[in-house]
Amino acid sequence: MNKKILTFLVVLTFTVSTIFASGVKEKGSDISSIDLKTATLEAMEKAYSDAIENYMKQASSLKERMRDAYSKGDADSYYEAKGLLANLKAPELSQEQTNTLVERLNGEISTEEKAKLSTWLFTHSHFYHPTIRLTSKGANFSYQSSISTNPGEKITLPNLDFDTPNGTFVGWGTTEDQVTYKGGDEIEMPYSDLTLYAIFKTGTHFTDSLTKTDVLVEGTSVEAPTLTAPDSSFVFQGWINVYTGEAFDSSAIKEGESSTYYAKWACLKVEDASIKYYRDMVIPANQEVKLYFDLTNSGSTSSKDITVSIESGSENLKNLTGSLSCSYLKTNQTKSGNFTLTASGNSGDKIDFSIKVTDSNGNTWTYPSSVTIK
Repeated sequence: MNKKILTFLVVLTFTVSTIFASGVKEKGSDISSIDLKTATLEAMEKAYSDAIENYMKQASSLKERMRDAYSKGDADSYYEAKGLLANLKAPELSQEQTNTLVERLNGEISTEEKAKLSTWLFTHSHFYHPTIRLTSKGANFSYQSSISTNPGEKITLPNLDFDTPNGTFVGWGTTEDQVTYKGGDEIEMPYSDLTLYAIFKTGTHFTDSLTKTDVLVEGTSVEAPTLTAPDSSFVFQGWINVYTGEAFDSSAIKEGESSTYYAKWACLKVEDASIKYYRDMVIPANQEVKLYFDLTNSGSTSSKDITVSIESGSENLKNLTGSLSCSYLKTNQTKSGNFTLTASGNSGDKIDFSIKVTDSNGNTWTYPSSVTIK
């Protein structure tokens, strides 16, 4: 090899090695050069930024060396620089440095300082990921989950809609025997790890999504809650046991056991009644027209053997279809139907009628309507 080239390579290698020997240890560019127990956030940001800048300069120098060596066909220099680049590590907080800053977070500092420091630490440390661990023990129910996000952010605790014969979920606790938070509560992500335990209690649980009722009664002396329907179309059918399907019976309650009852509501609604081809229910006299409607089960239980009919106190309105029937309608299910009607009278006459709905339990719903002679 040419002596001049050899001398050049020796000098180049020495220069790059010198750069790496300094690394992030250059004065003012390494975060370990400051006292993390007392340093301001601004000082930490500056030290970290300087370390990143130094790292970028080193990486840039190595890439330039690789390009230069490649252009000259110097394989040894090229692969040496490539290896150094591969081993170059970006600045990052160590586990020990992270622990020091977490101690500061849990110390006597202002809320504002905690928020800023935790956000910075969460962004820059791979070792800082505070986690809320949610766990359940006993009650024949296993649940494990975790939440990890930036401290101070709002999170919503899950509501475990689970009931077992050995207990009903009543909330989350920092200990296994006392409720600290309810399911659905919004809390701030803590600065360090937190374990919350799902707490179950024995008793008689009454739950109803329609009226937002959720009551747990402990002991054997139990009275079912009294509910108020949101409107007259809802007919209360009683409290039904989730597991057995049986109606609530206070005499069947046993000490130390759990049972859950849901409110059973019947509700069949007639909606969107209209006459085909004619607006505002204005129809020609003595001509067959189609009355269309939707029947929706808005209750919390299925309905069976449903009958839909037209009732009117006027002889001027005739229903040529007769009664309609539906054998089964699930909760939230909708079916469409239609009647063929004729009406007689003078222009402008209004004829009142009702669409009547009955189910197999004898519940009745009446929906008033009317047509006007064109």
